[in-house]
Amino acid sequence: MARVLILFPHKTEEQKLVKKSIISSLHDEQNHLQLYTKRLNQLGYEFGDFPLNSFFWEHALKIAKPVEYFSMMGMTFEAANLDFAQYFSKVFKNYHDFETAEILDQVFEDEISHVKIGLNYLNRWRHDRDLWDYYCENLIYPLTPARSRGIHFSPEIRESMGFEENFVKKLLDYDDSFPITKRKH
Repeated sequence: MARVLILFPHKTEEQKLVKKSIISSLHDEQNHLQLYTKRLNQLGYEFGDFPLNSFFWEHALKIAKPVEYFSMMGMTFEAANLDFAQYFSKVFKNYHDFETAEILDQVFEDEISHVKIGLNYLNRWRHDRDLWDYYCENLIYPLTPARSRGIHFSPEIRESMGFEENFVKKLLDYDDSFPITKRKH
């Protein structure tokens, strides 16, 4: 997010608004990291004790335009977190770790606003084009819409946020050959 703040221009009011939206999400994401790090510390771990993969970072470096940013971040990665945060909150509640579940519930609430930001910009910029087509055209290869679904995909959440029923159906039906998007299998 910080990279695109430097990358994107900010001469027009629209461009400034884009950056303000990104800054708002960046603030929330920094808060999420603090919550996760504090919880890890409470459990006896430090940030960095577990390996991370570079998938997200490698793709973030390919972003060149605001529409690519909102397609990738808001409509894909943040959207998947709607499902993941709810799923893992339930897992932690089942193990009576209500503190971690509460963090994930907060993340879920914040992700709603992040996804809405992406949805609003794509709706604004697509003009009379189909949202699904516009979104797919602006995803950076090899990302596909399947990446925007997490474990136990929730169409109802997306529809309540303003996603068109047709978009949600296409997202639900979308299939690709990438093994990680076949999480349930």
